[in-house]
Amino acid sequence: MLDRDAPINFLEDQFHDMQLELDEAQGQLHEIQHAQDALHAPPDEMQVDDEDEPQEIEGVSEMDSEDQAPQPAPVEVHTPAASEASVNM
Repeated sequence: MLDRDAPINFLEDQFHDMQLELDEAQGQLHEIQHAQDALHAPPDEMQVDDEDEPQEIEGVSEMDSEDQAPQPAPVEVHTPAASEASVNM
């Protein structure tokens, strides 16, 4: 009877070893898949570069641009009297 059980025991041991190898290979594949998914995931909002964010213009607030049409910048008016006064000083 021992002669018949020897091949069965040998095959069971091989089967067990192969199952362990399969589990290890599946774990490695899972790690690789997880790493690839992380590479293709959308960036975290906190990790966005400044280049991707809109730049603010000095002197213009969000409220200015939301409610009103753009206004031209004020032009300084130079009167001849003011110009002469600065030249004569």
